[in-house]
Amino acid sequence: MVPLTSDVFVSTSCLKGRFGSLNDLLQIYIDSAIRRIELGPVSGCESFEISPSFIKGDIKYLVHNYFPPPEKPFVLNLASRDDGLHARSLALCMNAIDLCAELGAPYYSVHAGFRSDISPDSLGDIIRYEEVVTYESAFRTFVESLEVLDAHAKKRGVSLLVEPNVISVFNLRMGRNDIALICESEEILNLIELLGSDNVGILLDTGHLNVTAKTLGFDRFKFAADIAQYVRAIHLHDNDGSRDSHEPVKPDSWVFDLLSIRELNGLPITLEAKFGNMGDLRRHVEWVGEAIKRIQR
Repeated sequence: MVPLTSDVFVSTSCLKGRFGSLNDLLQIYIDSAIRRIELGPVSGCESFEISPSFIKGDIKYLVHNYFPPPEKPFVLNLASRDDGLHARSLALCMNAIDLCAELGAPYYSVHAGFRSDISPDSLGDIIRYEEVVTYESAFRTFVESLEVLDAHAKKRGVSLLVEPNVISVFNLRMGRNDIALICESEEILNLIELLGSDNVGILLDTGHLNVTAKTLGFDRFKFAADIAQYVRAIHLHDNDGSRDSHEPVKPDSWVFDLLSIRELNGLPITLEAKFGNMGDLRRHVEWVGEAIKRIQR
């Protein structure tokens, strides 16, 4: 297999299908010359152990959000007011940071929190939740959680990145976002100021941004310009603005104009678009890598 010229990372969520173990999927990626891998969701996976043979040579890893997942699923929520769920969320993130240190991953990225605890099987659709706490209370808990994680991450030599939430129009209540934190640039700027840590940055997700901007009626490029100095990495995929459908970017996609912003040049990029087969995924990785090189010269 001819090595890829692209340095773009590929999420484990990109390839559709069911895989008995993470090693099965990693073998497929590595056999296809993909050696920049972000560890995240894996459909149907029952074992998330990584074979020592996959932790050597030129293979590089990132770790994202809900990884490795626990036996009993839950929605990770660092703003949860439920003591048990909050403790489980912190423990999962601590474990992920430790994994980053073991794998040599430069950062761990985690989703922003919610003002209520969410049913796991409703993510990606109309989310189901019950009691909603005040914005101030949830935001304070989220900040305190990040402070704990940042302290641990610094000890392990790992940076901590926060991924802004996505909010679709069908998850508004009376036209308002009553559930998801960190959706608008003002929230991000407030968060960064309160944390006051050079070790904490933002993971900019283009799919999330496209949906949220349409839902809340703000300009995508102004959002990116507002927070650009704090962005440390990018998730790359697209959609029609109605839902986070994880579609591949196309040659005329708006995301390439976004990536032309000076502060976003040269940042780590992970593909999160979904593909039905390995051939299409590999070709997309190569094409995106070349397209990014052209716009960032």
